[in-house]
Amino acid sequence: MDKEKYSKLKLKAIELRKKGWSYGEIKKEIPVAKSTLSHWLKTVPLTPEYRERLYTKQILMCARGGQSQRERRKKEIEKILKEAEKEIQLPLSFEFYRLIGAFLYWSEGSKTSGFAFSNSDPHFILFMIRWLKKVFGISPKNLKAWLNIYPQQNDLELKQFCS
Repeated sequence: MDKEKYSKLKLKAIELRKKGWSYGEIKKEIPVAKSTLSHWLKTVPLTPEYRERLYTKQILMCARGGQSQRERRKKEIEKILKEAEKEIQLPLSFEFYRLIGAFLYWSEGSKTSGFAFSNSDPHFILFMIRWLKKVFGISPKNLKAWLNIYPQQNDLELKQFCS
């Protein structure tokens, strides 16, 4: 970045900080690292009114804590899925489908005691059942399932869900 553009960004950041903007808010407008903003803005004084607003905002964010994290993660996952949908062409070729199953088995399958895999994700289990049928011709009726149920879990609910 040239010095002139750098200077303009710095002046804009200082202007926004004087208006009471937080580093996060400024970062959305000015594409620089927070550490750069901190360096630029450490001597910019905030009025008591702006300081109180930022403090209140920070307290509210801390109070939301886990919920805020969950919302942010949910948005990230939705974005990843939308981007993946653009990249994956359906229907999948047999070879690609075969490789996906092999990779999943490699990561989740047994390496020592015959053919077995364990996972609690129902989507994973369903994919593996379909993969076994499509790739190897193994009927789901010929598969056995084990369900680990812990004392704190509702066994009836889990059995119904897994069925």
